[in-house]
Amino acid sequence: MERDGVRVGFVAVDSIGESPAATRAKAGTNRLNMPPRTGPLDRAALRHITSDIRALDKQVDVVIVLTHWGTQYTHRPESSQRLAALAFAEAGADLVIGGHPHWVQGWEMAGSALVVHSLGNFVFDMDFQTKTREGIFLEIVLRNQMPSHCACIEFSVLNNHCRRALDELTKNMGATRDPREETMQQNQDKTRADRSVKTGRTIDRTRKDRSENDNQHGIERGFLRERTFATHPDHEEGGQEHNHSAQ
Repeated sequence: MERDGVRVGFVAVDSIGESPAATRAKAGTNRLNMPPRTGPLDRAALRHITSDIRALDKQVDVVIVLTHWGTQYTHRPESSQRLAALAFAEAGADLVIGGHPHWVQGWEMAGSALVVHSLGNFVFDMDFQTKTREGIFLEIVLRNQMPSHCACIEFSVLNNHCRRALDELTKNMGATRDPREETMQQNQDKTRADRSVKTGRTIDRTRKDRSENDNQHGIERGFLRERTFATHPDHEEGGQEHNHSAQ
């Protein structure tokens, strides 16, 4: 795709195997077998995909690799995710953005590429726990035809809508939240608190407390909202910026 003179190319990769892999005769996913679902890391497939990334990198300004990978219901990326992400980065990927775990996973740099291991859920019928109703949008700033800045926008889904977005909308309109939603939120908070007492866990940890544990696994939980691509040399005043969001 091209917007304002900036060409952005995408490569999608599937490592889960819920859909058939493409063959010479049939359409399918761009399969990269790797743990935990589809066996050991397929080095030959990885070489083929990185070759495609190199070819695409010659045609566009920004390469984004979209990955379907990882273990469900955990904040911890698989080691194979990091190996693959580094190979993508070395081949020319600027951003590697993952999904499938249903929980938000951390972000990190692989060379000069930003890797977001999992965006969490967006529209999904997983209302059985809080973490499957959370996710992040990425706001990506392109400057001088390359990524220069990335920010996370967190959200959580409640009562069939995006709570944070609705709060902002109703505030701007001078409206108040639906009292039924307030009651539902209070009931859910009470249920989580009751479960916390039974299991001996503390639900309402402070953000600082959460960060001490989550940061060990590179988890983005709101206290690391922005990333500047310091490795890119073209951060000069006067460069043209373009904002793009991904989810």
